[in-house]
Amino acid sequence: MLIGHNSETLIPIIFSFHMPLFFVLAGYTIKMKPNFRQTLYKDFKRLIVPCIITRILIALGDCLIYQASIRQEGINIIKSLLWGNQYGNLFGIEFPLIGRIWFLDTLFWTRILYRLSLKYVEKKSDCRCSRCYQ
Repeated sequence: MLIGHNSETLIPIIFSFHMPLFFVLAGYTIKMKPNFRQTLYKDFKRLIVPCIITRILIALGDCLIYQASIRQEGINIIKSLLWGNQYGNLFGIEFPLIGRIWFLDTLFWTRILYRLSLKYVEKKSDCRCSRCYQ
C-alpha cells in the first residue's frame, strides 16, 4: 500500500488492478444464504452503519471547524452513502468526498448486486424453455 500510494511511476499500474481485484476476491468469499433479507440486514449493520457513524462525525467536524451548514452536511451524508468515492459534479449533482471509508458502502452495494445477479442466474438455470435453455 505504501508503494502504491507513494510511487508516481507505479500508481497507474497498481491502481489499474488492485481495487477490482479486491472486489473480485470479496465476491469469491461471499456466502450465499437462503434468506436474502437477513443477509442484507447483516451487511447493512456491518458495512453501512460504520459509514453512517463516520460520516456523521465528519459532518460534525465540518460544522464545528468550518461552520458548514447542518442541513447541507445532512444532504452530503445521504449523497455519500449513495455514491461513495465520487466527488465533484455528476449529472449536475455535487457529491462530497467521504475519504477512506468509501469501500464499505461500495462493497455493500456490490454484494447486493452480486446476490441479485446470482438469484437471476439461478432462476434462468431453472427455466427449461427454448429461449433460456440451450
